[in-house]
Amino acid sequence: MDQPIWRSHEALGLPFDQYQRYATAARVVDALGGSHGRTMLDVGGGPGFLELFFPGAQVAVVDRYGTHEGNFVVADGAQLPFADASFDIVLTLDTLEHIPAQYREAFLAECHRVARDYVVLSAPHATEGVELAEQALQAFVTARFGEVFGTLQEHIDNGLPRIEETVAALAADDWAVGVLPSGYLPRWLLGMMFHHEMLASGMPELDAVNRFYNERQSLSDNAAPSYRHVVVASRTRSLEELTRVVDDLRSPAQSADAAGTLAAIGGAVLASRLGAAGVAASQQAELARLREELATTRAVVADREAHLVAARDRIVVLEDHVAQLRDSLPRQAWRAVTRRGSKQDESLEDA
Repeated sequence: MDQPIWRSHEALGLPFDQYQRYATAARVVDALGGSHGRTMLDVGGGPGFLELFFPGAQVAVVDRYGTHEGNFVVADGAQLPFADASFDIVLTLDTLEHIPAQYREAFLAECHRVARDYVVLSAPHATEGVELAEQALQAFVTARFGEVFGTLQEHIDNGLPRIEETVAALAADDWAVGVLPSGYLPRWLLGMMFHHEMLASGMPELDAVNRFYNERQSLSDNAAPSYRHVVVASRTRSLEELTRVVDDLRSPAQSADAAGTLAAIGGAVLASRLGAAGVAASQQAELARLREELATTRAVVADREAHLVAARDRIVVLEDHVAQLRDSLPRQAWRAVTRRGSKQDESLEDA
């Protein structure tokens, strides 16, 4: 049996938070019959991800920023340039929270309108735990990088959407709706802090840590309390079918495997940081030695400069004495003295 696409080497290499979005959506789509030969639209996504996770589908991507190229369309998600029911499946993953609150209703209505079969939406929603987690992450990133996390700041500026409003909008016209927790919140926050700590420290193990987490734990993080909710809404599927799909994908909040995975990652990060601290300590010791050597050299130079100043002062005194002597002697006597000095110099040279 072929391994699912979300287990591919390329997919597992993504940052864990990004991987969770698309891998969870891919598992939902797979449970609802797959995507092969179907048309799919990613609203607010980037080029390449749909092709990676849904290789058998006919895909298109819409976002407000970018260039019209290939299957990428520049358009406003609140005014999609497509006819009703244009796509079998519509995805919008971690986009809703970046839309100002006054445009969210129109955005959800547009996703609803252009979907022929169903919509899969994921986004963080407003709960006390999620808001506290985002504040903690923002404070951590600001401390480590010296600037705010711009993407996260959009959540704060826009205010997170409310899950009841998202469900109500996608349940319009008697659509069936199921809701799945995704990104178990305590592990999500710790994982994001590890991720940004490794980015800030320039640790080369980051890619390996993401792959390790994705292989062992990412697909088992569908537990409450969660960072995001995945909302599945369909015009053609029954509530019973969606409920079954959602329930089958739920995970236990705690497990020995999850604890072991986090412990391993935490140990790797700590070991790297301690190693970096050791290197920093040795560098500090070398810097202290060089500073001490510089101070000694400066003292020697200062001593020699003092001797030179004293010698120059002595020369000035001697020159003054010579000038006084010349002024006190008669001209004939001074000439005799200078002539005698010259002869002595000549005899010294002859000797």
